[in-house]
Amino acid sequence: MVLRHVAAAKQERCIDSKADFAGSQGPVSLFKHILNSDMPESELSDERLAKEAQLLLGAGTASTARTIGPEIRARLEQELEKTMASYPADVPSLAALERLPYLQSLIKEGLRDSTVYENPYDFNPDRWLGQIHPNMIRNFVPFSRGSRNCLGMNLAYAEISIVLAVLYRPGGPQFELYKTDENDITHVHDFLLPLPKLDTKGVRMLVR
Repeated sequence: MVLRHVAAAKQERCIDSKADFAGSQGPVSLFKHILNSDMPESELSDERLAKEAQLLLGAGTASTARTIGPEIRARLEQELEKTMASYPADVPSLAALERLPYLQSLIKEGLRDSTVYENPYDFNPDRWLGQIHPNMIRNFVPFSRGSRNCLGMNLAYAEISIVLAVLYRPGGPQFELYKTDENDITHVHDFLLPLPKLDTKGVRMLVR
């Protein structure tokens, strides 16, 4: 799948000018940007580009898969009611979702490091609303910071915002935990990503 996208991007490669690149056919992708950059040909092999794509997608989805909050549906539904009123005919923009304070506070609460916040095992999105202590912002580094920050950070934020908005919109699906408790999600291993016990079956839900 990835190699097919690499091949398609190479076929559409523009070598004349940035104007040609901007007017090229098809959607603009990461592959197109890389192929039209000043990177040497030795760095543009199919294998190298495929690995870059896997790294970016992995970085963007690992955090998304772990951001699941408790039963906060009623409050979130109320905030999403206007923004998601025309879904799925009209999908809200990412900018519109970023302006929803409770949705964004829920995301921050799901991504924070549990060792540096008061009552760390309480899921409390309200801690991110109103006056926020500077130490909270300073210690909020789920994607690291500086030149070594996560390549998939913006992708992860976008995915989390859109997925939560769709799932918790008014009239959306109802969820019920199935044979799942805290032992299935408590982090006890560090294999690049924090993971729970090895024999866990993960978070299981009934969707109604």
